[in-house]
Amino acid sequence: MVGEESRSADADAPLTLSRAWRVWAAENLLRGVSRAELLAGLMAQDVPRAEAEARLDELTRSPAFAAATALARRVQQLELVLELQSRLAEESPDGDAVERRRDAVAPDEFYRRYYAGNTPVVLGRFADGWPALTRWRPEYFKDRFGDVEIEVASGRAGAPDPDINFQRHRETVTMAAYVDRVLALGASNDLYAIANNRNTARAGLQPLWEDIAPPPGYLDAARLPGASALWFGPAGTITPLHHDTSNILFVQILGRKRIYLGPPRSRALLATARGVYNHADCERLDAGARRDAGVRELVLAPGETLFIPVGWWHQVRALELSVSLGLNNLRRPNTYDWYKPGALAG
Repeated sequence: MVGEESRSADADAPLTLSRAWRVWAAENLLRGVSRAELLAGLMAQDVPRAEAEARLDELTRSPAFAAATALARRVQQLELVLELQSRLAEESPDGDAVERRRDAVAPDEFYRRYYAGNTPVVLGRFADGWPALTRWRPEYFKDRFGDVEIEVASGRAGAPDPDINFQRHRETVTMAAYVDRVLALGASNDLYAIANNRNTARAGLQPLWEDIAPPPGYLDAARLPGASALWFGPAGTITPLHHDTSNILFVQILGRKRIYLGPPRSRALLATARGVYNHADCERLDAGARRDAGVRELVLAPGETLFIPVGWWHQVRALELSVSLGLNNLRRPNTYDWYKPGALAG
């Protein structure tokens, strides 16, 4: 049991049930604990039977408790839905592995099976033949776009929540200066050009789009500059566990990244949510905790594209100097700003 002392501050005053104990009693009643069990528990804490019964009567007769009971039943219904989905997912022949497609996936199949199914997949041929796969190197960025001013996030190493507080780390530099700093830095999380820097919308970088050729039927080309993101940084950059409010095609151009994915239905990850971010660190979770949370791990290589469905938790570490491109200009509705269960965390 948890709660404050049941006795009032005045030792001679009648014994009354504290607010903390009343909250405890209400929570347990809503979870289905019997009145008899609660009564026995309170009496074991030296609460007189008459006082315990009076407070439980008062609680169960309250209009607020009646409303809470209806909401609790609704939550229990949704919990059963989550449990059903989780148990069925455990029966997948692929286990917790993310499917890898080596064939060309037609847009209709992608939207039907993965987009509508809220299912991650690695598309091995989405970026076939893209000039970016051979061009997008630091030297190319410096030679082609050296004078273009970009925004980056600096001073990240050791800072509390640098991605949540990205505005504190914004810095404007030329592409040439940034490339030099990245190459001199080695493995580090201190410097990173991230999605929130909005560099793909910059006029000076629009020639980048000449270097990509997405297969027809997937994307709305007219929205490409404003519905895309560029990540460019050294080995060792980290994006903490979070979910997005849109579906994303995450194309790995240069270097490899280790990515952890967790489903929206994961109770363990919902319990540690904070807004769209999460207190959990998948790299610190042991194998059992990852399994219980439904977390799966993969390494994304250059030329591979990971479909990250809306709501899926993901955490990323660059294993090498890395360039990645995120695309969310899909041809289906792709704005789910209302989906922020972490905002409801107590």
